[in-house]
Amino acid sequence: MTRRPLIICASVLAVAFAAACSDSNSPDSATLAAVSPAPGTASVATSTTVTLTFGQPMMAGMEQYMDLHQGSISGPVMPMNCAWDASVTTVTCTPSNPLGVGTQYTIHVGAGITDDQGHMIDMGNWTGMGGQWATSGMMGGTHAGQPVGMMGTGWTHGNHYGMLFTFTTAGPAPASLDAVSPLPGAASVATSTTIMLTFGQPMMAGMEQYMDLHQGGVSGPVMPMNCAWSAGGTILTCTPTNPLAPGTGYTIHMGGGMTDAQGHMMDMDEWTTMGGQWATSGMMGGMHDGHPVGMMGSGWTYGGHYGMLFSFTTA
Repeated sequence: MTRRPLIICASVLAVAFAAACSDSNSPDSATLAAVSPAPGTASVATSTTVTLTFGQPMMAGMEQYMDLHQGSISGPVMPMNCAWDASVTTVTCTPSNPLGVGTQYTIHVGAGITDDQGHMIDMGNWTGMGGQWATSGMMGGTHAGQPVGMMGTGWTHGNHYGMLFTFTTAGPAPASLDAVSPLPGAASVATSTTIMLTFGQPMMAGMEQYMDLHQGGVSGPVMPMNCAWSAGGTILTCTPTNPLAPGTGYTIHMGGGMTDAQGHMMDMDEWTTMGGQWATSGMMGGMHDGHPVGMMGSGWTYGGHYGMLFSFTTA
C-alpha cells in the first residue's frame, strides 16, 4: 500500500524535471520584433544604421553573430560598431563607412543566438518578416573568413546557418551645383563675360534650355545666348550673342525641374548658400519666355517653385 504513492511522486518529479529541462532549451522564448532597414526596402540612405529589436533581453555578446555583407551573404563583410540599448532588446549597428550607392546589402543573423536565459530563438516565422534561410552553399564555403564548419555555435544551429534580410541603398544622389560664374552678387563683371555652371555629375542632354539670362530681374527681357556642354556633361558654358550692357544688373535663372543624366531632380535647397534666390511666379510678372507662368512646363517648375536665381552687375 505504501509503494503506489511513491511511484506517483516519482512520476510527478520526472515530469517536472523534463519540463524544466525543456524550458531551458525552449526554441521560442525570444522573438524578433523588428528589423531596420525593412527587408526588401530600396532607396535606403547610405548613412543608414542596422537595427534589430527582440521581444526580450538577449545574452550579452550576441551582436558578434550579426553582420552585414555587401551583395549577398558570400560578399565581403562590412565593418560595423554595434551597441545594445539599456534593456538589451535592441541592437543598433553603425557601419564604419557610408554604404555604397545603389548597392544591395544582406543582414545575416546567426542561427545560434540566445536570449539572456540561454534560450535559442525560433527563426521559423522570420520568413514572414522578409527573411530567407542561410545555407552553406550561399556562403561560398566560408563565412567571416572561416570555413562554414568552423563558424561556431553562435552562427550555426542544427543544420542551418541563420537568417538573411536584404535591402538596397539609394542610387546616385541628384547632381549638385558646384560653381556659378560670374559669382552671384559680383559687381564690375566684364561685359564680354560668359555664363558658366559646373555640376557634380553629368546632366541630362537638353537641360540648357531651362537656363537663361535676364536683363534686370527675372521679369526682364531674356538675353540670347549660345550654350554648349563639356565632354563630360558637367559644365555648361553660355556665351551671350551680344556684349552685355555696362553698369547693368543681370539675372541667371535655372529652372526648378532640371535633371541629371540619371533622371534625378536637382535638390536646390542649398543653393541659397551659394548666393541664390528662389524664383516665384510674382517675380516673373505673370510671364516667362513669352508664356504665362502656368505654361512653363516641367523643366521650369517643380514642387510649387520656379527654380533659382543668381544675379550679377556688369562694370
